[in-house]
Amino acid sequence: MALSACDTGGRIPSRDAEANPDSGPVDSGLRDSGPPIDGGPRLDDVLIYAHSEDTLYEFSPFTNTVTELGVFDIEDGSSPNMLDLAVDGTGRIVTVGFTEIYVVDPETMETLISFTYREDRDPDIDPLFGLSFIPADLSPSGREILIGATNSGDLYEVDPVTARLTPRGRYPDNWGSSGDITSISGLGTFATLRQRDADGRPIEGEPDAVAEITIPSSGDATIRIIGTTRTAGGETFTKLFGLGYWGRDLYGFSSEGQLLQIDRETGITT
Repeated sequence: MALSACDTGGRIPSRDAEANPDSGPVDSGLRDSGPPIDGGPRLDDVLIYAHSEDTLYEFSPFTNTVTELGVFDIEDGSSPNMLDLAVDGTGRIVTVGFTEIYVVDPETMETLISFTYREDRDPDIDPLFGLSFIPADLSPSGREILIGATNSGDLYEVDPVTARLTPRGRYPDNWGSSGDITSISGLGTFATLRQRDADGRPIEGEPDAVAEITIPSSGDATIRIIGTTRTAGGETFTKLFGLGYWGRDLYGFSSEGQLLQIDRETGITT
Protein backbone atom coordinates (compact mmCIF):
# COMPACT_ATOMS: atom_id res chain seq x y z
CA MET A 1 0.00 0.00 0.00
CA ALA A 2 1.32 3.46 -0.76
CA LEU A 3 1.17 6.61 1.26
CA SER A 4 1.88 10.14 0.19
CA ALA A 5 3.51 13.01 1.90
CA CYS A 6 6.97 12.97 0.91
CA ASP A 7 5.46 9.74 0.44
CA THR A 8 5.13 6.53 2.10
CA GLY A 9 6.41 3.41 0.65
CA GLY A 10 8.26 0.18 1.17
CA ARG A 11 6.22 -2.39 2.98
CA ILE A 12 3.53 0.22 2.80
CA PRO A 13 4.74 2.31 -0.13
CA SER A 14 4.26 5.98 0.36
CA ARG A 15 2.77 8.49 -1.91
CA ASP A 16 4.41 11.82 -2.12
CA ALA A 17 7.37 14.01 -1.55
CA GLU A 18 8.40 17.35 -2.76
CA ALA A 19 11.03 19.99 -3.14
CA ASN A 20 11.34 23.54 -1.91
CA PRO A 21 10.35 25.71 -4.86
CA ASP A 22 11.81 28.94 -3.55
CA SER A 23 15.05 28.11 -1.75
CA GLY A 24 16.06 24.93 -3.50
CA PRO A 25 14.83 21.36 -3.59
CA VAL A 26 15.03 20.07 -0.05
CA ASP A 27 12.50 17.56 1.14
CA SER A 28 11.60 15.71 4.24
CA GLY A 29 8.68 13.95 5.79
CA LEU A 30 5.26 12.78 4.85
CA ARG A 31 3.65 14.40 1.97
CA ASP A 32 0.90 12.97 0.00
CA SER A 33 -1.17 10.24 1.46
CA GLY A 34 -1.47 7.92 4.34
CA PRO A 35 -3.07 4.82 5.71
CA PRO A 36 -6.81 4.22 5.71
CA ILE A 37 -8.53 6.34 8.33
CA ASP A 38 -10.14 3.28 9.94
CA GLY A 39 -8.17 0.20 10.86
CA GLY A 40 -5.02 1.38 9.11
CA PRO A 41 -1.80 -0.61 8.98
CA ARG A 42 0.44 -1.08 11.99
CA LEU A 43 3.11 1.55 12.36
CA ASP A 44 5.85 -1.04 11.90
CA ASP A 45 4.43 -1.78 8.45
CA VAL A 46 4.66 1.83 7.25
CA LEU A 47 7.52 3.45 5.37
CA ILE A 48 7.58 6.99 4.05
CA TYR A 49 9.47 8.26 1.02
CA ALA A 50 11.20 11.63 1.03
CA HIS A 51 13.60 13.21 -1.43
CA SER A 52 16.04 15.97 -2.15
CA GLU A 53 16.67 17.20 -5.68
CA ASP A 54 18.78 14.13 -6.50
CA THR A 55 18.34 11.50 -3.75
CA LEU A 56 15.51 9.27 -2.52
CA TYR A 57 15.14 8.48 1.19
CA GLU A 58 13.01 6.11 3.21
CA PHE A 59 11.71 6.98 6.68
CA SER A 60 10.27 4.52 9.21
CA PRO A 61 7.95 6.19 11.76
CA PHE A 62 8.19 2.98 13.81
CA THR A 63 11.97 3.15 14.33
CA ASN A 64 12.25 6.89 13.61
CA THR A 65 15.14 6.25 11.23
CA VAL A 66 15.94 7.59 7.78
CA THR A 67 17.65 5.43 5.15
CA GLU A 68 19.19 6.82 1.99
CA LEU A 69 18.04 4.65 -0.93
CA GLY A 70 20.30 6.29 -3.49
CA VAL A 71 20.63 8.90 -6.20
CA PHE A 72 18.01 8.93 -8.95
CA ASP A 73 19.61 7.04 -11.86
CA ILE A 74 18.00 8.67 -14.88
CA GLU A 75 18.09 6.60 -18.03
CA ASP A 76 19.46 9.38 -20.26
CA GLY A 77 22.29 10.18 -17.86
CA SER A 78 21.02 13.66 -17.03
CA SER A 79 21.43 15.16 -13.57
CA PRO A 80 18.28 14.77 -11.48
CA ASN A 81 16.46 17.80 -10.16
CA MET A 82 13.27 16.46 -8.63
CA LEU A 83 10.57 18.87 -7.53
CA ASP A 84 8.04 16.48 -6.03
CA LEU A 85 7.06 12.86 -5.60
CA ALA A 86 3.79 10.91 -5.52
CA VAL A 87 2.92 7.25 -5.03
CA ASP A 88 -0.11 5.61 -6.59
CA GLY A 89 -2.38 2.98 -5.08
CA THR A 90 -0.16 0.15 -6.30
CA GLY A 91 2.97 1.60 -4.69
CA ARG A 92 4.47 2.98 -7.92
CA ILE A 93 6.69 6.01 -7.27
CA VAL A 94 6.33 8.92 -9.68
CA THR A 95 8.53 12.02 -9.53
CA VAL A 96 8.45 15.29 -11.42
CA GLY A 97 11.27 17.51 -12.62
CA PHE A 98 11.26 20.79 -14.51
CA THR A 99 10.33 19.14 -17.81
CA GLU A 100 9.77 15.39 -17.32
CA ILE A 101 7.74 13.02 -15.21
CA TYR A 102 9.58 9.88 -14.10
CA VAL A 103 8.86 6.43 -12.68
CA VAL A 104 11.32 5.28 -10.00
CA ASP A 105 12.26 1.78 -8.85
CA PRO A 106 13.27 2.23 -5.17
CA GLU A 107 15.15 -1.08 -5.15
CA THR A 108 17.54 -0.19 -7.98
CA MET A 109 16.98 3.60 -8.21
CA GLU A 110 16.43 3.15 -11.94
CA THR A 111 14.57 6.29 -12.98
CA LEU A 112 12.75 6.06 -16.28
CA ILE A 113 11.40 9.05 -18.15
CA SER A 114 7.67 8.46 -18.40
CA PHE A 115 7.02 11.49 -20.59
CA THR A 116 7.89 15.14 -21.17
CA TYR A 117 5.12 17.38 -19.88
CA ARG A 118 6.68 20.71 -20.89
CA GLU A 119 9.56 21.93 -22.99
CA ASP A 120 12.49 23.64 -21.31
CA ARG A 121 11.67 27.31 -20.63
CA ASP A 122 8.15 26.82 -22.02
CA PRO A 123 6.38 30.15 -21.36
CA ASP A 124 2.93 28.58 -21.45
CA ILE A 125 3.34 25.93 -18.73
CA ASP A 126 5.25 26.39 -15.49
CA PRO A 127 6.95 23.45 -13.73
CA LEU A 128 4.80 21.34 -11.41
CA PHE A 129 5.97 21.83 -7.82
CA GLY A 130 3.08 19.92 -6.22
CA LEU A 131 2.05 16.42 -7.26
CA SER A 132 -0.52 13.97 -5.88
CA PHE A 133 -2.57 10.97 -6.88
CA ILE A 134 -6.28 11.41 -6.14
CA PRO A 135 -7.74 8.08 -4.96
CA ALA A 136 -10.65 6.56 -6.83
CA ASP A 137 -13.25 7.43 -4.19
CA LEU A 138 -12.41 11.14 -4.52
CA SER A 139 -12.12 11.13 -8.31
CA PRO A 140 -15.21 11.96 -10.40
CA SER A 141 -14.25 9.26 -12.89
CA GLY A 142 -14.09 6.60 -10.18
CA ARG A 143 -10.45 5.89 -11.02
CA GLU A 144 -7.23 7.19 -9.56
CA ILE A 145 -5.95 10.35 -11.25
CA LEU A 146 -2.75 12.42 -11.01
CA ILE A 147 -2.88 16.17 -10.42
CA GLY A 148 -0.17 18.79 -10.21
CA ALA A 149 0.10 22.46 -9.23
CA THR A 150 2.52 25.15 -10.37
CA ASN A 151 4.16 27.74 -8.16
CA SER A 152 1.77 30.40 -9.45
CA GLY A 153 -1.26 28.28 -8.56
CA ASP A 154 -2.34 26.70 -11.85
CA LEU A 155 -3.84 23.25 -11.33
CA TYR A 156 -3.61 20.45 -13.90
CA GLU A 157 -4.80 16.89 -14.33
CA VAL A 158 -1.93 14.84 -15.74
CA ASP A 159 -2.63 11.92 -18.07
CA PRO A 160 0.30 9.47 -17.60
CA VAL A 161 -0.53 7.69 -20.86
CA THR A 162 -0.90 10.58 -23.32
CA ALA A 163 1.26 13.09 -21.39
CA ARG A 164 -1.57 15.57 -21.76
CA LEU A 165 -2.02 18.26 -19.12
CA THR A 166 -5.65 19.32 -18.72
CA PRO A 167 -6.17 22.68 -16.97
CA ARG A 168 -8.27 22.27 -13.83
CA GLY A 169 -8.45 25.87 -12.70
CA ARG A 170 -6.21 27.77 -10.36
CA TYR A 171 -5.92 28.73 -6.74
CA PRO A 172 -7.88 31.80 -5.56
CA ASP A 173 -6.61 35.30 -6.35
CA ASN A 174 -3.44 36.30 -4.48
CA TRP A 175 -2.66 32.69 -3.62
CA GLY A 176 -0.12 30.34 -5.20
CA SER A 177 1.22 26.93 -4.32
CA SER A 178 3.38 26.73 -1.23
CA GLY A 179 4.59 23.38 -2.43
CA ASP A 180 2.38 20.35 -1.98
CA ILE A 181 -0.91 18.53 -2.30
CA THR A 182 -2.11 15.50 -0.37
CA SER A 183 -5.19 13.39 -0.94
CA ILE A 184 -6.78 11.27 1.79
CA SER A 185 -9.16 8.50 0.83
CA GLY A 186 -12.51 9.10 2.49
CA LEU A 187 -11.63 12.62 3.67
CA GLY A 188 -10.56 14.88 0.82
CA THR A 189 -7.73 16.54 -1.08
CA PHE A 190 -5.74 19.30 0.60
CA ALA A 191 -2.98 21.73 -0.40
CA THR A 192 -0.69 24.29 1.17
CA LEU A 193 -1.02 27.77 -0.35
CA ARG A 194 1.16 30.86 -0.06
CA GLN A 195 0.07 34.48 -0.43
CA ARG A 196 1.39 36.37 -3.45
CA ASP A 197 1.41 40.02 -4.48
CA ALA A 198 -0.08 41.53 -7.64
CA ASP A 199 3.05 40.54 -9.58
CA GLY A 200 2.82 36.93 -8.42
CA ARG A 201 5.74 37.12 -6.00
CA PRO A 202 5.45 35.38 -2.61
CA ILE A 203 4.75 37.79 0.25
CA GLU A 204 7.42 37.21 2.87
CA GLY A 205 6.21 36.78 6.43
CA GLU A 206 2.58 36.07 5.60
CA PRO A 207 1.30 32.70 6.86
CA ASP A 208 0.48 29.84 4.53
CA ALA A 209 -3.06 28.57 4.24
CA VAL A 210 -4.55 25.12 3.96
CA ALA A 211 -7.14 24.63 1.23
CA GLU A 212 -9.43 21.80 0.19
CA ILE A 213 -9.61 20.86 -3.49
CA THR A 214 -12.65 19.22 -5.07
CA ILE A 215 -12.23 17.85 -8.59
CA PRO A 216 -15.45 17.80 -10.71
CA SER A 217 -16.08 15.51 -13.67
CA SER A 218 -15.13 18.38 -15.98
CA GLY A 219 -14.11 21.99 -15.71
CA ASP A 220 -12.34 23.81 -12.94
CA ALA A 221 -11.76 22.42 -9.49
CA THR A 222 -13.33 24.07 -6.46
CA ILE A 223 -10.71 25.37 -4.04
CA ARG A 224 -11.87 26.33 -0.54
CA ILE A 225 -9.50 28.16 1.80
CA ILE A 226 -9.84 26.45 5.20
CA GLY A 227 -7.64 28.76 7.21
CA THR A 228 -4.13 30.07 7.70
CA THR A 229 -1.54 27.97 9.50
CA ARG A 230 -1.29 29.46 12.97
CA THR A 231 -1.36 28.28 16.55
CA ALA A 232 -4.25 29.07 18.86
CA GLY A 233 -1.94 31.68 20.39
CA GLY A 234 -1.33 33.43 17.08
CA GLU A 235 2.10 32.12 16.01
CA THR A 236 2.12 31.73 12.22
CA PHE A 237 3.93 29.42 9.82
CA THR A 238 5.02 29.85 6.22
CA LYS A 239 6.83 27.98 3.43
CA LEU A 240 5.18 24.63 4.12
CA PHE A 241 6.72 22.81 1.19
CA GLY A 242 5.56 19.37 2.30
CA LEU A 243 2.12 18.14 3.26
CA GLY A 244 1.02 14.69 4.33
CA TYR A 245 -1.22 12.90 6.77
CA TRP A 246 -1.44 10.14 9.28
CA GLY A 247 -4.86 8.87 10.34
CA ARG A 248 -7.16 11.91 10.20
CA ASP A 249 -4.50 14.58 10.78
CA LEU A 250 -2.52 16.68 8.32
CA TYR A 251 1.20 17.24 8.82
CA GLY A 252 3.15 20.09 7.30
CA PHE A 253 6.89 20.33 6.73
CA SER A 254 8.43 23.79 6.61
CA SER A 255 11.59 25.09 4.96
CA GLU A 256 12.98 25.59 8.47
CA GLY A 257 12.70 21.88 9.25
CA GLN A 258 9.57 22.12 11.39
CA LEU A 259 7.11 19.22 11.55
CA LEU A 260 3.64 20.65 12.21
CA GLN A 261 0.30 19.02 12.94
CA ILE A 262 -2.52 20.88 11.17
CA ASP A 263 -6.25 20.71 11.89
CA ARG A 264 -7.81 19.98 8.50
CA GLU A 265 -11.03 21.78 9.46
CA THR A 266 -9.55 25.03 10.79
CA GLY A 267 -5.87 25.26 9.85
CA ILE A 268 -4.93 25.55 13.54
CA THR A 269 -1.36 24.29 13.85
CA THR A 270 0.57 22.68 16.69
